[in-house]
Amino acid sequence: MMELETMALVNHCYCHSLNLTVKSTTDRCKLLKDNLDTIREICVLVKFSPKRESLLGKIQDNIEKETDYHYHQRPLKLNKLCATRWTVRAACYMKLHKLYNEVFKLWDECLETNLDREMKSRIQGCRAEMTKFSFFFGLLLSQRLFSITDNLSQALQERKICAISGERMVRAALATFEGMRSEEAFELLYA
Repeated sequence: MMELETMALVNHCYCHSLNLTVKSTTDRCKLLKDNLDTIREICVLVKFSPKRESLLGKIQDNIEKETDYHYHQRPLKLNKLCATRWTVRAACYMKLHKLYNEVFKLWDECLETNLDREMKSRIQGCRAEMTKFSFFFGLLLSQRLFSITDNLSQALQERKICAISGERMVRAALATFEGMRSEEAFELLYA
């Protein structure tokens, strides 16, 4: 490229750089790392078992019949949390937040069935983690953080983005993060 155009600048993929930064930051914060690991395990336990995924849908249907709460047309399903899909983390966290009570009921019903010891231990571990304040707080915090990075990643994947636009978007995301570090923002999150 440099032979054809001497004015060309070498530029790494914005989204890949962003994902590496998010991963590195998440790995350095115990709360976020533990939360991500637990949520990944929850998604694996639900998404890779058609039986558990179907049972989660039935639990949602039963709650809808018993209460005035109505899901949007179809019951919500958890997203797979994949390291190479950079724009799905926030949606996965949001859905787990909305399905928090339903997932608890799913674990209770699963633990009443005849499971092998390893599966039972994994479900009990996820259930125990979900009862901790640190998990729920991490879920809410991560949902907010990842919604910013996921949106930024989506914007940076636009076909006709230039370096200046990408830099502006990154600066806007950084300003949003800085705004989240205030007492007011923390009080809103905590409430």
